[in-house]
Amino acid sequence: MDTRFYTAGSCFAEELYLRLLKYKFHTTSHPFGITFNPLSLARQFQLLFAHERYHPEALVYQDGLFHSLDHHGSCSGPDKAKVLEDIHCNMIYAREELARSHCLVLTLGSAHVYTYLPTNQVVANCHKIPSVQFNKKRVTVDESVIALQTVLEPLLAKHSSLRIVLSVSPVRYLRDGFEENNRSKATLLLCCDALCSWNPRIHYFPAYEIFMDDLRDYRYVADDMVHPTQRAIDYIWSYFKDAYFDERVRTYFQRMDAYLALKNHRVLHPQSETHLHFLQKLEATKSALISDFPEFGDAF
Repeated sequence: MDTRFYTAGSCFAEELYLRLLKYKFHTTSHPFGITFNPLSLARQFQLLFAHERYHPEALVYQDGLFHSLDHHGSCSGPDKAKVLEDIHCNMIYAREELARSHCLVLTLGSAHVYTYLPTNQVVANCHKIPSVQFNKKRVTVDESVIALQTVLEPLLAKHSSLRIVLSVSPVRYLRDGFEENNRSKATLLLCCDALCSWNPRIHYFPAYEIFMDDLRDYRYVADDMVHPTQRAIDYIWSYFKDAYFDERVRTYFQRMDAYLALKNHRVLHPQSETHLHFLQKLEATKSALISDFPEFGDAF
């Protein structure tokens, strides 16, 4: 498949990344890890564009680990040199993949930002550093729009084939309270609307609205009463497929689901004749997939 995806933002971006990988699309995940607020996302893309090594002074030491305030905790580690080298290598790879991508998916999670007081830097993750070292605020719609416009404008100008899909994460942040969570989401929704109006190559996918207005049932909410269940995410993904893929690719999704169901079948008696027939059926299904959809063949 010629279409290359790059996903960045909240944990919903990670969910989309995993599903695109499942169907053998060439997909790159943002090297900074899960990021919720638009200002941190904008800063991360500026760092990608800068072509500079990540500075050792940018790391902080907390609970036996070196952390980057621009990165998710999954990028942290006890060896400072290794953390820096991994960050550097991952940024080089992501920069190259972003330049080749046809679709950038950005999912925004929260309009609340935390500023690290010693450096006055808006952070992507607080890494359990004492809260007294941070100032928290909700950014405005204009602040969010300007921050993202600053990085998206040169990106769109440089890569004429790039399209951008914006979305607001269906995950609610109820630790801030019902009212503040809704104000935060409203800020992000208005930010997305302004960006879509600003450039016709930017589109909006209503993940938050599908979850809140269509799946109005706690059966679709995880035990923490905040995150959507896998069933809910599958439902939202079905809308995403219908919105951004043509009939041929949607047929491929169905065929691929059938193949994966066979492939993941639990084997009880691997030496039996029945299992040997099953393996032949699995290989025939795979061969038919590659024959009918050769653009995905190299991924198998």
